[in-house]
Amino acid sequence: MDKLRSLHWVRDWTGLTTTHLSIGEKEKWVQAPGNIETRLYINGEWFESPDQIHLVRPFDEQPLCSVHSATVGHIDAAVSAALLSFPAWRDLGPLGRKPFFRRLSALIREHVSEFAALNALNLGRSSEISKWELQHSADMYEYYAEAAIDIVGETRVGVDGRLDFELRQPYGVVGAIIPWNVPTLMFTMKTGAALAAGNTVVLKSSEKAPLTSLLMASLMHKAGFPAGVVNVLSGLGPVAGARLAEHPDVRKLSFTGSTATGRLLQKVSAETNLKKFQLELGGKSPCIVFADADLKKAAELLANSFTFLSGQACIASTRVLVEESVMEEFMGHFRTFVGAKEMNVLTDPTVDGADGLSPLVDEIQFKKVLAYIEEGKRTSTTPVIGGHRIGTKGYFVAPCIFENLPQSSRLIQEEIFGPVVCVNTFKTEQEALTLANDTQYGLYASAFSKDVGRLMRCAKGLDAGMLGLNITSPDLVPGFAFGGYKSSGSGRDGYKHGLLTMVEQKTVGLNYGSQAHSMA
Repeated sequence: MDKLRSLHWVRDWTGLTTTHLSIGEKEKWVQAPGNIETRLYINGEWFESPDQIHLVRPFDEQPLCSVHSATVGHIDAAVSAALLSFPAWRDLGPLGRKPFFRRLSALIREHVSEFAALNALNLGRSSEISKWELQHSADMYEYYAEAAIDIVGETRVGVDGRLDFELRQPYGVVGAIIPWNVPTLMFTMKTGAALAAGNTVVLKSSEKAPLTSLLMASLMHKAGFPAGVVNVLSGLGPVAGARLAEHPDVRKLSFTGSTATGRLLQKVSAETNLKKFQLELGGKSPCIVFADADLKKAAELLANSFTFLSGQACIASTRVLVEESVMEEFMGHFRTFVGAKEMNVLTDPTVDGADGLSPLVDEIQFKKVLAYIEEGKRTSTTPVIGGHRIGTKGYFVAPCIFENLPQSSRLIQEEIFGPVVCVNTFKTEQEALTLANDTQYGLYASAFSKDVGRLMRCAKGLDAGMLGLNITSPDLVPGFAFGGYKSSGSGRDGYKHGLLTMVEQKTVGLNYGSQAHSMA
């Protein structure tokens, strides 16, 4: 393990320094809450950057803190560190890597309150949602501590003296780019699978929510992960993200984010080393409500779905298709449940136990969502419910319902990432399936009915990687694959499916006898 801990040349080569930037050296620098590290974690050390990212509290628009932003040189240094540390980490094997994950899981459970505090300040997130996220993260690292031993190939014994088999081996350096909406869970899904399979990782967090990733880096350091095995950098997509995508020593890139960015990253990679991609991209999740469904229950669950995280979830059910004969009854229930959301706003997420409608992440997202709503209002032929700003401080938007917009509307076809839902009607089951599948996306879908046969036809007929039948998002199936169809991405995240995407397959033919064997 000695070579994992001696990469001093990386620092010399890039010109990076590890001197902490003191508060006051730069006029615009804002100190992080709770003395959280704000630098870049590379090769087991913390590096500063001349570039900064300034964060604002989304619930009151006050300055939060500044973090160091990775340059191309930082990404190159992190990849070099990961590349050098890879052989020793790989050769530890699943059992040798197991203790690191167990220690990390325990540390996460010990620091739940710190994570919750950061999410409250950075995302306006309630402590209850943060606790849910951290519980899943800790559980997932425990899973990866045990599961990597089950990565096996196949064997075929043929004619005498011949053995054919398959190896599954780690790629080497894996790049990971995560979103801001559930940053700790995304951090876990990316690093857990990659590291357990024997890869080393360079992770770029979202510039909108870097703080919990930096705390995770600190805990991984404390858990004893060798220097260079995992590197965590805050940074901007066009700089740090683009460099990860084009870097020739990054063999695989796992990205969660928008479909547009996913396409750009693939284009950049295609011009260098054609690295393997795992993409979890956007969604525009449909839900079909049939006339025989429990309409009140469906309305309640759907109101929760599109307002969960204020609609800032790729699996949010933002398109609802209701059988025409029960539209009025369904909408009566739906309006009631959605209206209650507006009356319960999480104006101070720093209060433990407080819950309610959270703000949008920043001013950019806030203005984007309001622009979509204004566009919808100009084309809607029915009264629009909600969609206005709540209060005068913070990025809060009242949950918004549009009815019977044309199928070609951008509000139906594009991911908004805000508390906006479009409700339309259908007459037949086939029409419902056709409308549900009529977008570029295929991440998540759901349906409500008492007819099991109909639900099974929906399960087969809906173009989506994940489905809920008489349930809807954010209710997912634990332990199963997370990923989508069509422009919602490729590959799968989560548990054993995530592990298998982090290894390459190698086919081997062994002749151990005296007679030569040939297919010719």
